[in-house]
Amino acid sequence: MKSAPEARPSPARILLLEDETIVRTLLVEALRVQPDFVIAGEAGDLPEARLLLAGNRPVDILLADLVLPSGDGAVFAREVFRQHPRIRILMLTSRTDETSLLRALQAGVHGFLHKRDPLDTLLAAIRAVARGELAYNPAARRLLEKMKLDGTLRTEHALTPREEEILAHLARGRAHKEIAAALGLSPLTVKTHARNLMAKLDAHDRATLTREAVHRGLVI
Repeated sequence: MKSAPEARPSPARILLLEDETIVRTLLVEALRVQPDFVIAGEAGDLPEARLLLAGNRPVDILLADLVLPSGDGAVFAREVFRQHPRIRILMLTSRTDETSLLRALQAGVHGFLHKRDPLDTLLAAIRAVARGELAYNPAARRLLEKMKLDGTLRTEHALTPREEEILAHLARGRAHKEIAAALGLSPLTVKTHARNLMAKLDAHDRATLTREAVHRGLVI
């Protein structure tokens, strides 16, 4: 008896926000030929992106430029997270200064790449973000580590060391049973910690927990 074919995951639905027409067109063409991506829409400015997000077309990933003539990409990322908490954001930029990096990371984006990074790096980053992982280039990783060491990433809600451990595992997309096995706890204990974390951090889903873990420097 033949086993049923394994179900393939649905393609990641991507909204592209880029003000430079040539860059946006090239990105759309590069992404459109990937079998696991679907272009959910393309916008040249923030008002257009807001209209697309307000429509009925679902979006999984927002691929956005950090610096836009119509506004700040990092500020817009915070807006998107408030209104569409399940959307994951991968930020692109041509900037190399630490201030720009810091703005994006503090907004809690799930990925950060420079426009000079190779296309293969971008494709791999989108796939990682679609799987619920984080995708930062080396410069962003170095800044995250620095922020963690100098206290820039501290937040108002104090967590116990055990809560931080569990938050880091949750942010990496691990199931309660996996976390329990890794930490030597019962699945029920992990579930209780997860519920307490969501209440303490006012989080309603894993995407919010992931951003909180990034803010605290628990996942790099």
